[in-house]
Amino acid sequence: MTTKLKLKLGALEIEFEGSEEFITTGLMPLVEALQKVEVPDLPSPEPATKGGAHKHADATITTSTIAQKLGAASGRDLVLAAIARLLIVKQGEHASRLEILKEMRGAKSYFKRSYNNNLTKTLGALTTSGKFNDLGGDNYSLSAAARQELEQKIAK
Repeated sequence: MTTKLKLKLGALEIEFEGSEEFITTGLMPLVEALQKVEVPDLPSPEPATKGGAHKHADATITTSTIAQKLGAASGRDLVLAAIARLLIVKQGEHASRLEILKEMRGAKSYFKRSYNNNLTKTLGALTTSGKFNDLGGDNYSLSAAARQELEQKIAK
């Protein structure tokens, strides 16, 4: 059985997908060892609204604007635009299915009723393709690669 795990310990962040056996036999001992290592203070990363590839991701950017920048032509594209607004623009850590749907509906020029009917399938496809992390309980986050890609597209 494959398990996904995301762990933050101060500046250390670990994302893992693999067997539960490795988590207990390999990953957890590694995390425990890393906790004991003294690391010099590192500068904090800049907030999302200052500098970096996503400096234009301010709160005025709507899901419709993001959909336009992504060239949204499908429900999948609109789901990506919605979660980009929730996690990148609004700086959330995760988004629920209901929050994603609400953002999608707010993009009236792009939203179609069929997108709501196919949302479960679309979320599943985005998870299996590696764009989303399924956090359980109908909560999702972006994979690191998908987040970086969306930040670059939003900044244009």
